Amino acid sequence: PTLIVCPTSVMYHWIEKIATFLPQLQVYVHFGPSRNLKKFAEADVLLTTYGTLRSDIKKFAKLPFTLAIFDEVQVAKNHTS
Repeated sequence: PTLIVCPTSVMYHWIEKIATFLPQLQVYVHFGPSRNLKKFAEADVLLTTYGTLRSDIKKFAKLPFTLAIFDEVQVAKNHTS
């Protein structure tokens, strides 16, 4: 499973590009008030935002990922991020 973390402003761009170039992948968008990580069990990619990752970090820490992509990683501004 792959984790993609991005700013909210480009989240829908990621959805569009994955659908265009990797249509065989199932994407779970973990964002908004009704988010539920149990739904990720059926997906190949978990797409979320930096703010949601911070809010749900304890839940994310329990999930194994093969690959993690951090779009615009300059959001991580210190060595402990």
